[in-house]
Amino acid sequence: MKILKSQLFRFIFYLACIVAVFNLTRSIISVINKRDVVRQTEEMRLEAQRENDELRRKLAESQTAEFIERQARNKLGLVKEGETVVIIEKPEAGANQLGVALEANWRLWWRLFF
Repeated sequence: MKILKSQLFRFIFYLACIVAVFNLTRSIISVINKRDVVRQTEEMRLEAQRENDELRRKLAESQTAEFIERQARNKLGLVKEGETVVIIEKPEAGANQLGVALEANWRLWWRLFF
């Protein structure tokens, strides 16, 4: 009993309690930081999963016959046998095919009805 009442024992006991509280606080902070890292990593994984799903969908779509035909028509200018190709050139800005200045569409409609 005398040892429990000694100042040295109290000092060591209080010091041990302070060290324990300090270590416990550090551990709690470490767990909180690790939770944030896990949450961020999970968000990155979900984003990568969504991107992967989108790429898989595009891959499956690109392997269809309709996609290949559409790409051949649009990008390569290919046509099926018996089809006629019509090429429409864009007129230069401000002029039509005859070199006459273009009139605003609303004015043409105005003249048509009034």
